[in-house]
Amino acid sequence: MRKKYFRRGFSLVLTAMSGLALIGLMGLATDTAWVFLSAHQLQNAADAAALAGADQLRQNAAAAQDEAIQTAAANTAGDKSVQLVPNSDNAAGGDVVIGVWRYDTQTFTPTLVYPNAVQVVARRTSNSLNGALPLFFGQMFGITTVNVSRSAIAANTAPNGIITLALTGPGTLDLHDAGANVQVENGSIYVNSDSSNAVQTNTNATLSGTDMFIVGNEPTVASFTGGNIFPNSSVLTDPIVADGLTPPAQPALSDTAANANVAGAPLDPGYYPNGISHSHVLASGIYWIDGGINLSADSHGILDGSAGVLLYINSGAVNMGNYSELELTAMTTGPYANISIWQSASDTDAATLQGTPGFNNTGLLYFPSASVTAVGNGSILANMLIANTLTAVGNGSVVIDYNGLFPSGPSFPHLVH
Repeated sequence: MRKKYFRRGFSLVLTAMSGLALIGLMGLATDTAWVFLSAHQLQNAADAAALAGADQLRQNAAAAQDEAIQTAAANTAGDKSVQLVPNSDNAAGGDVVIGVWRYDTQTFTPTLVYPNAVQVVARRTSNSLNGALPLFFGQMFGITTVNVSRSAIAANTAPNGIITLALTGPGTLDLHDAGANVQVENGSIYVNSDSSNAVQTNTNATLSGTDMFIVGNEPTVASFTGGNIFPNSSVLTDPIVADGLTPPAQPALSDTAANANVAGAPLDPGYYPNGISHSHVLASGIYWIDGGINLSADSHGILDGSAGVLLYINSGAVNMGNYSELELTAMTTGPYANISIWQSASDTDAATLQGTPGFNNTGLLYFPSASVTAVGNGSILANMLIANTLTAVGNGSVVIDYNGLFPSGPSFPHLVH
């Protein structure tokens, strides 16, 4: 009889243990589902907040951060509103980080200088405002909470690194020969012409950008690589005009104007009534020029404006040739910051930019009424180019490393990570 009672007692123990195990498994499944649901909610909140922040970037970074925080708070995760900690210092590990998304390298860098993207990390962790995510049954195993976080990066459609302003005519962007190259890194191309063949390219030429917007009905462009082509786009207003920026006033005659055509003479800012030619080193400031710039007179003319300059061409053309070099760094302060060459809207003289051995420039090259032709075997480097028309001939190359100058064009916030 004792053996019989023992077996009955053992069965009860097994039943109880099985019940506890079943409850534990059900609890584990419940908690797992709860964690997955909360993680999904956090991801939704991060996505929505990043998109909302990116939509406000063209206003300013503070507005972008505020919008991201408000949008996240309208979402819940784990039955609590998603709270993001303000990040006024824009620290890399913050809940909301403003920065630059590079489309060419697929990388995000925190910065408040020309930002185009917002990174959001939505958290239910021990150090977040709402704390870690509580578990229902985890305490049976000594686990009461779990840390969960999800992140998202949204960028605004890369504004335009190259803009051709001519409203009509074929070939307003023309890559004429097989060796021609027009490339925008981290930015788009905007062609204002309503022609059905506003863009003309040799099939072996290289044309690339994040996207291409064309006012004309041209759904495909030979040799274009990168993002999408958007035909039938609206006419884009010149961003310099849209910003209300007016040309600099004519300054007093420069004290070195008499040396403008003396090779090797250093030059100071001011008015140059007879143009500038030959090799010079330019002191920092604004050069207001009638008669254009001609570097073709020397076999290797070098105009060194690396100290920080604006070359305002009131009349005449920019003409490079014979292996000349134009080394320009735009000023970083004042109303004309980030513009290195500005040709007057009343000046239609065509510009010839030589890429051999080099045209190295930081800032905007602005030729609103002039045709620009790129020639040579090197690359014309700049951060942005606005021209009436742009042509690359021979092995002419234009490489724009767009960094957020004078944003313009359609605003399409989208998730990139």
